[in-house]
Amino acid sequence: MPIRIVTGGISQETNTFQWQPTTLEDFQRGSSAIHRGEDILALEGTGTVYGGVIAEAKRQGIELIPTTFARAVPGGRVTRHAFETLCEEILDGLRRAQPFDGVLLVIHGAMALEHHDDGEGLLLRAVRDLVGPDITIVSPLDLHTNLSDEMMALADAFVGYKEYPHIDTAETGARALQILVETIRGNIRPAMAHVRLPLIVPNQSMVTTWQSPLKTAID
Repeated sequence: MPIRIVTGGISQETNTFQWQPTTLEDFQRGSSAIHRGEDILALEGTGTVYGGVIAEAKRQGIELIPTTFARAVPGGRVTRHAFETLCEEILDGLRRAQPFDGVLLVIHGAMALEHHDDGEGLLLRAVRDLVGPDITIVSPLDLHTNLSDEMMALADAFVGYKEYPHIDTAETGARALQILVETIRGNIRPAMAHVRLPLIVPNQSMVTTWQSPLKTAID
């Protein structure tokens, strides 16, 4: 039988100085979107995380089971109603998909909620509590993530973008699925560590595609 991977997620980058909250309607407005079920698979061929995930799943013969993926443009804290609605949709999809071998949870890494600073940690906790300790969870992340101890404790691996601007989103999705599948097959055993540096770096200094110092370091 093919490896069965359940996927979904919530992606929003929060500016806590923005007084206006991000509502469920904001996840459905403009360039934002809520993809449910087969709508996720319709992202095949796009230069998105899911474009890379789907291509890699097809290449390896992996069965990809979509739940709900919601994305909103950067904004204020996500309302409790929006988060709990979307989180429950993902959890319901996980329940209906059982049994499965792993979870690919697509998140941004810097989502804050009206009632909790660590939105991704709360989402990962809900998923981990449902699937148990033995199911592998891997998440692709924006390199601007605000990585928490809770997130580190709950996921098996995070796979971050390497480029800013983010021209490698599809490649990141493919790498995340590769790591997930190789872990399930027992070929690798991911280990993670992180260190918080006492630095605040302006975005202009983080450009990797055409501007030093990071471009020079990467090259």
